[in-house]
Amino acid sequence: MKKRLRKKLGVGEFEEMVFDFFAKVSDASNEEVFNKFLTAIEEADFCCEGTWDEEAVDLYVSTGLKNTDNEARKAKFMEAVAAISELSEVKASDLY
Repeated sequence: MKKRLRKKLGVGEFEEMVFDFFAKVSDASNEEVFNKFLTAIEEADFCCEGTWDEEAVDLYVSTGLKNTDNEARKAKFMEAVAAISELSEVKASDLY
């Protein structure tokens, strides 16, 4: 398969790793909590989509291409999120 087609289909070296993220929020209306979380996402250079509602955060997080240091970046992100006191029951799946 040609490189251009592999890139288009997201296979081989172009495959992206993802994980599921969940946390309960004690004060969802606080914009500062949201900004701290976004800063952690941006510093890890992740992309995410999902929901942030009054009770919980439920996201699908893309860590980037398969051949990058995804585990270390994920661990650093989880440490930053654990420091946000308004988030509890923080859970993340394995990379897949």
